[in-house]
Amino acid sequence: MIDDDGDIKQPLGIWDMGVVGIAAVLTLAGIATCFFTFTVPSEKPSAQPTEVTVGLGQGSAIHPAKPQP
Repeated sequence: MIDDDGDIKQPLGIWDMGVVGIAAVLTLAGIATCFFTFTVPSEKPSAQPTEVTVGLGQGSAIHPAKPQP
């Protein structure tokens, strides 16, 4: 291959192309991670609230929360 100046261009080595390819893959993975982290809502189940009562000498008891009207 000859460039515009008449010099012979050396083809890129496989290692040079590999470094560029790995950098491109990591960059796209980072962009995709940020995109999906901040744009897709997460469906987390809401935990039921609980009441915890701790009495002296009585130990502790966990009671379900009373539903509020």
